[in-house]
Amino acid sequence: MTALLLDRGTLQGGYTFIALSGALFIAVGIFSSSLTRSQLVAGMLSFSILFILMVGATALNFVESSLGHNQFRGLGLIHYLQVFQHFEDFVRGTLDTRPIVYYLTGTALVLGLAGYNVESKA
Repeated sequence: MTALLLDRGTLQGGYTFIALSGALFIAVGIFSSSLTRSQLVAGMLSFSILFILMVGATALNFVESSLGHNQFRGLGLIHYLQVFQHFEDFVRGTLDTRPIVYYLTGTALVLGLAGYNVESKA
């Protein structure tokens, strides 16, 4: 029987991606919950925001490729903001600081907006 060998960098990168993207997803849920009193509306808003973060940039990439690269100059930024764009770097075991900063600042920004929203209601 042969032992299953797993790459240490791949495992650490995958766990880091799960932790960082999970923190961002939870922050989006907290922000959505701070906007409304209804749990159903907060859940639908969270799903919509996360759907746009995950799939929206992929859909815009198809539009960009069909219309040409010079039509939309801001799509590079939108492509960078796609959540799963950074997944490949983590899975390869390369820890770049740009996605880490992206997830941490996104989490801090969304939690800050949620805190500001809750304090403005009080």
